Amino acid sequence: MRRSTTSTGVWYDLYLDGYNDRLTLADGRTLTFDILVAGRTSAGESGGYRCYGVIERVVDTTTLLGSSCQALGEDDIAWDVRVFADNSSMALSVQVMGNGETIRWVATVRTTEVSYP
Repeated sequence: MRRSTTSTGVWYDLYLDGYNDRLTLADGRTLTFDILVAGRTSAGESGGYRCYGVIERVVDTTTLLGSSCQALGEDDIAWDVRVFADNSSMALSVQVMGNGETIRWVATVRTTEVSYP
């Protein structure tokens, strides 16, 4: 997942293709996830984060059963990362926030998924 951000105090979605491809769940699925996120500016400021948890989709409802995000290290405490269940897109949403500088964000997502029709 990836994206560049430029604003202060605005949450931006990360996308699988960098533009609009979300991490969606099919109906009847449970997904555990472990996400590492890195951000860097051209001036050399950096941050690293980890988010993990469980999300499920039952019929038309996507629910985050539990999650945690933590900063592993960051040059600027105004930077942040969060995850949530995006019910309208039936997706796990990964969002980042910067401090007004242009920041390049990249995330790797490891998942384990099970279904029961």
